Amino acid sequence: MKNSVRVGMFVSAGVAFTAFVIIVLGKVPLRSGYHFNIVFNDISGLSDDSPVRIAGVQVGKVLDFEITEEGSAKVKVRIDSKYIVRHGCAVRVVSTGFIGTKYLQLSVGDPSAPRIKSGDTIKGISSVSIEELLESLNPEEGEDHAGKTLRDILNNIRSITRKMDMGIKDENDVKDIVGDIKKSVKNIRDFTDSLDGKGEDLKKALEKFPDLVDSAADAFKGMEKLMAKLNDSEGAFDALISDEEVAGEVRQTVSSLKKAANSAEKALGRITGFKTYWDYQLRYNTGDNKYRSDLGVKIAPRPDKFYYLGVSNIKEKAGSSYDVSESTGEKIVSADAYLGRVFGPVTIFGGLIKSAGGVGLSVEPFKSLSFESRAYRFDRKVDGETKPWVDVNAKIRFTNWLYVNAGVSDAMESANFQLGLNLLYHDEDLPYLFGLGSLAATGAK
Repeated sequence: MKNSVRVGMFVSAGVAFTAFVIIVLGKVPLRSGYHFNIVFNDISGLSDDSPVRIAGVQVGKVLDFEITEEGSAKVKVRIDSKYIVRHGCAVRVVSTGFIGTKYLQLSVGDPSAPRIKSGDTIKGISSVSIEELLESLNPEEGEDHAGKTLRDILNNIRSITRKMDMGIKDENDVKDIVGDIKKSVKNIRDFTDSLDGKGEDLKKALEKFPDLVDSAADAFKGMEKLMAKLNDSEGAFDALISDEEVAGEVRQTVSSLKKAANSAEKALGRITGFKTYWDYQLRYNTGDNKYRSDLGVKIAPRPDKFYYLGVSNIKEKAGSSYDVSESTGEKIVSADAYLGRVFGPVTIFGGLIKSAGGVGLSVEPFKSLSFESRAYRFDRKVDGETKPWVDVNAKIRFTNWLYVNAGVSDAMESANFQLGLNLLYHDEDLPYLFGLGSLAATGAK
């Protein structure tokens, strides 16, 4: 085994161990997320690493605390990126039980409000502690104590019941009250019975009721005549509807509107569905002890498909004329243009790789770790034998935009070890340029 390979394997193991220590001991989150601040008047019982929950589901945790200039408590929280929280949400400190552990209860907010972004600050709902509640019961200067007020209320209730006892001496008083109620009911019944003999005005009003019904019937007949006139073929309304030329123009207009709506919907779908990334990679090659830079754009119209366009091995000095590294044989300033498909944790791609036809395979067993191998230049001759150029690389993700990679270039021949950094920037504006192009093409049609 060559010394460069041994050194590469040792450095790779050291990088992997260092990353493991940073992730585990430094509590580096492996999942992507965003953070924002919440201001409370009081957060008694809340601690760092306390969970943040929505509808009982943990969506993040508390990261840190600090005191504002106004004397309030500012809590910094981190939320997983797959959970969307909007402005107008309600946040309060609650506990799992009467004396249970504290956590932050969060709502998703108003669906029409903008999303909360990293670095934003919102206002939380401060809960009232038991000490504050008891303190509020203490009387101010000149007021009676709360205990005296409660005693006065009980004394008033006792006085009312005593007076009721004095008014009702025995069971005979209760019987008299019930008898009076019965007499009142009988009087009401006698009054209603007397309407049969004396309610002449009421009878006259009832006799006029049929005439009112006839008037209503005449009104309905008038409405029927009006509808008949509207349905008459000689009427202007029916003539407009029955005109074949007018009806044809209406159908043509509706059809044109449907086509325009479908085209606009398709174009807007492209705008919102595309994802584009700027991909920059800086590598140090032990074969020639030089730095190499790669720059490209990754375009993903769907989650399972992407295109890549870029330039590899950019010249390290302006005005350099060489196009092949003298020590490693690697092409300088080469082009990349290939298509990739994603099948779960496995990605397959192929096309133009470093100005030569090639294919590649990437496996991502974990969200923070992936392995990639690519082969190209299949017609290369080494000592009369055909040996393609094969690169093997391992990549560790620290954040959504920062990666550390280590691997071997030309593994079948020179096996040069490479170590570098990879920056991946999600550009949300580029898809709109593609979408505007689609709208322009739709308008031209």
